[in-house]
This record gives sequence, C-alpha cells and structure tokens, in this order.
Amino acid sequence: MTATPLLSAFAADAPMFVRLRDGTAVAFSARCCAGAVEALAAALPVARHAIQCSTDTLELALGTLAAWRAGQTVVMPSTRLAADLAAMRRRFPDHHVLDAATFADAVRRVAAAQRVSAEDVDADAAGRLLTLAQPCWPSFVLDPAHEAIVLFTSGSTREPRAEVKTWDALVRGAETFRRAFALQARAPLLAGTVDCHHMFGLEANLMASIHCGYALLTDRPQLPGDVIRLMASDASSRFGPIWLVTTPLQLSAFHRAGIVVSGVERVIVATMPLAPALAADVERDWRVRVDEIYGNTECGVMATRRTASQASFIPAPGMQFRFQADDAATVARSPDEPTLLDDRLAPCADAGDGAFMLLGRRSDKVKVGDYVVAIGSPF
Repeated sequence: MTATPLLSAFAADAPMFVRLRDGTAVAFSARCCAGAVEALAAALPVARHAIQCSTDTLELALGTLAAWRAGQTVVMPSTRLAADLAAMRRRFPDHHVLDAATFADAVRRVAAAQRVSAEDVDADAAGRLLTLAQPCWPSFVLDPAHEAIVLFTSGSTREPRAEVKTWDALVRGAETFRRAFALQARAPLLAGTVDCHHMFGLEANLMASIHCGYALLTDRPQLPGDVIRLMASDASSRFGPIWLVTTPLQLSAFHRAGIVVSGVERVIVATMPLAPALAADVERDWRVRVDEIYGNTECGVMATRRTASQASFIPAPGMQFRFQADDAATVARSPDEPTLLDDRLAPCADAGDGAFMLLGRRSDKVKVGDYVVAIGSPF
C-alpha cells in the first residue's frame, strides 16, 4: 500500500461530516476537519494508546483521527461498563482517554491561542473545535504499517479477543466494502445506527467515509423518531442519497413504526441474520434495496446478499473462502493468513460466484447479556 494523505478521497471543500441542527443539515468540509484534527492532535497527551470513550460520533471520529495523527493506537472498548474500562486501563498502561473532556481542553487551548472566548465549551466541544481550528490541506499521511486500532471480538462464542488492525488492514477492509456496494449515481450520505466501537460500525461508517470519500452523518439515528427527523431534513437533497447502516433489530423497529421514508437509496444490515420476510417488507414498503453483510471483527465484510431474493451469500470482492469437512470454513483477504470461522458454512454448487449457505454456529455457546452459556442449559 502506498502512503497517501488520509483524506485524499475527498476534495478539500467537499462535505465530510454532516450534522442536523433544527431540521437543517450542516456540513463540515474535509479541509475544516483536517484542521480540527491537527489542533486536537497537538493537545493530546503523549502516550502509546488512546482509549476511545467518546459516545458522540463526531467526537469519536475526530478523536480517532487525531490520535492517529499523534502516532497513537486507538483502543475501542467493547463496552463502557466501569469494570471493563478499568480492565482496559490495566491492559494498556501507557494510555490516555479520549472523551468529551479531551475536546473541551483542546477547544480551550485553541481559543486561548486565538484570544477568543471559550464559554460553554462543554455543550458542543467538537463543533466548537471545527469552528475555531484553522483549516488545512492536504491532510496528514499515515504509515500503512501503523497499528491503528485495537478492536475486541463480541465474545458470542468465546472470550472476547483483541484484534490489532494496521492502517493498511483497515484500508483494505474499506476497499472491500467499497467494491461490495457499488455506487448507483451520486456518492451517498452514510447514516449509521451502529456504534463505531465495533467492527461493523467502524468499517461501514468511519472507514467507508475516509476511504471512499462519502459524507458521514454524525447524528446516530437509534430510535424511530431519529429516523423521522432525518427524513424531514434536507440532508439527502443536499449531500447525497442516504445509505442507512443498521442492525436487523433496529431495522425491524423502524419498519414497525410505519416511518415514511424518502431520500434513502440503500439499507445495509449486519450483526445478526436478517429475516428474509423483513427484508422483503422493507424493500416493498420503502422502495429501497436491502443488503446484508456476513462479517466479523477479524475480517470485516466477508460476504453479502440481497436477503429478500437471495438465500445464499456471495463472497465480497477479494475474499477467499475455503470449505472444509463438517461444514467448517476459512476465509482470507490477501495477503492475510486464513481465519477459521466460528460458523458452519456449506458451498452452493449451483449458485456460482463461490456462493454459500450460512448454517449456524460451530459452537453451542452463545452470549446472553454478559454471560456465555451453552444452548439448552439453564440460565
């Protein structure tokens, strides 16, 4: 991979992040975001790791980029429980924490340097930083070999494992996403309901934005009312057709609420199997295409299907599946080593394109809340 400026997929004045304010979409350009990242990076403590605790998507995105600018590795805790965060601090002793206080401190530094007021900074620190920071272009260059992020597997079948991703690995995953979901006409506005602390949210939102040059909505629509407000705004008319990146559970809730959808071009779903009936209902009622991702923390997007009309999954571009005895399978993206999957897969000889059926888990253990139990055992 050749090192290039991090935001080179964007034109300098193209919208990178979009927020909703009183029903109106407000955009921050790539040039403006690059300047905010430089200002925030200069204010970060010196440490090897940055533990990402931001709950606001804009803060998370800018904070992650700033940590990379400072040469740090971002740790994405899988939960924000006090005990889990304490464990992260012990596991990564040379660290600082990225949270709202980090942004407030950065804004105060920038404001002091510019001799302007920094009152009420805690209310919208990330927005204030984007307003105050001096725009710059081009953005910084990140070494492909840099250990960019630490993610944790879900622990649905075993104890959560740390997965260290280099910048090169993140980019190759984002490229797989780009090739798997071809553009229709205009570049989309990504509207993700999924937290970027997990691989699906990170890859299909922040990394897809950075690598593909897609604008990212930083208001995370989690409830039907949030989607209604998005539909009522001018976001899609100004910044491209909406790609709703969500989970089957959230999609079901949105559909049951009877939301009138406009400006949505595509729905992309992952994290658990999507019911074909729900996919068909959404395609009929919303008049959009619904695609499902088969993926995991280790590999990101591995395969896709249009669930309303396809029972089998098709390997994503560049993903190589090898099917073994007892429905076991491995997958790899060159030049990575093959990963043994936790699921049971069966190739579809008559479907072509390396298609396969997802049969279920190889393990009889599932995660319920914070407990891993065997199926059929008392909980």
